Amino acid sequence: ILRSSDNSIYSVQFGAKPDLPTQNDYDGDGKTDVSVYRPQNSTFYVINSSDGVTFRTFGVNGDYPVANYDTH
Repeated sequence: ILRSSDNSIYSVQFGAKPDLPTQNDYDGDGKTDVSVYRPQNSTFYVINSSDGVTFRTFGVNGDYPVANYDTH
Protein backbone atom coordinates (compact mmCIF):
# COMPACT_ATOMS: atom_id res chain seq x y z
CA ILE A 1 0.00 0.00 0.00
CA LEU A 2 1.35 3.43 -0.92
CA ARG A 3 0.22 5.79 1.83
CA SER A 4 -0.98 9.11 0.48
CA SER A 5 -0.20 10.88 3.77
CA ASP A 6 3.58 10.52 3.47
CA ASN A 7 4.27 8.37 0.36
CA SER A 8 5.61 5.55 2.53
CA ILE A 9 5.00 1.92 1.64
CA TYR A 10 3.06 -0.35 4.01
CA SER A 11 2.78 -4.09 3.58
CA VAL A 12 1.15 -6.79 5.63
CA GLN A 13 0.85 -10.54 5.20
CA PHE A 14 -2.83 -11.36 5.58
CA GLY A 15 -5.04 -14.29 4.63
CA ALA A 16 -4.49 -17.93 3.80
CA LYS A 17 -4.34 -20.04 0.67
CA PRO A 18 -6.57 -19.81 -1.47
CA ASP A 19 -8.05 -16.49 -0.20
CA LEU A 20 -8.76 -13.82 -2.81
CA PRO A 21 -7.52 -10.26 -2.25
CA THR A 22 -10.24 -7.60 -2.20
CA GLN A 23 -10.27 -3.88 -1.59
CA ASN A 24 -12.87 -1.50 -0.31
CA ASP A 25 -13.55 1.02 2.43
CA TYR A 26 -15.28 -1.44 4.74
CA ASP A 27 -15.27 0.79 7.84
CA GLY A 28 -16.49 3.97 6.10
CA ASP A 29 -13.55 6.20 7.02
CA GLY A 30 -12.62 7.08 3.43
CA LYS A 31 -9.53 4.83 3.38
CA THR A 32 -9.14 1.52 1.52
CA ASP A 33 -8.89 -1.40 3.94
CA VAL A 34 -6.71 -4.53 3.57
CA SER A 35 -9.02 -7.50 3.02
CA VAL A 36 -9.43 -10.98 1.59
CA TYR A 37 -12.42 -13.13 0.66
CA ARG A 38 -12.45 -16.83 1.55
CA PRO A 39 -14.74 -18.67 -0.93
CA GLN A 40 -14.85 -21.87 1.15
CA ASN A 41 -16.85 -20.19 3.91
CA SER A 42 -18.11 -17.07 2.06
CA THR A 43 -16.36 -14.73 4.49
CA PHE A 44 -14.60 -11.39 4.09
CA TYR A 45 -11.70 -10.83 6.51
CA VAL A 46 -10.79 -7.16 6.87
CA ILE A 47 -8.05 -5.17 8.59
CA ASN A 48 -9.97 -1.93 9.17
CA SER A 49 -7.86 1.20 9.06
CA SER A 50 -9.78 2.49 12.07
CA ASP A 51 -10.40 -0.39 14.51
CA GLY A 52 -8.66 -3.73 13.92
CA VAL A 53 -9.66 -6.99 12.25
CA THR A 54 -13.29 -7.85 11.47
CA PHE A 55 -15.01 -10.52 9.45
CA ARG A 56 -18.38 -10.87 7.79
CA THR A 57 -20.00 -13.84 6.11
CA PHE A 58 -21.72 -12.90 2.88
CA GLY A 59 -22.84 -15.01 -0.08
CA VAL A 60 -22.73 -18.75 -0.61
CA ASN A 61 -19.93 -21.30 -0.87
CA GLY A 62 -17.97 -20.77 -4.10
CA ASP A 63 -18.87 -17.09 -4.67
CA TYR A 64 -16.15 -14.70 -5.83
CA PRO A 65 -15.88 -11.00 -4.98
CA VAL A 66 -16.51 -8.44 -7.71
CA ALA A 67 -14.01 -5.64 -8.34
CA ASN A 68 -14.80 -2.41 -6.53
CA TYR A 69 -15.74 0.34 -9.00
CA ASP A 70 -16.21 3.98 -8.06
CA THR A 71 -19.70 4.88 -9.25
CA HIS A 72 -19.61 8.58 -8.27
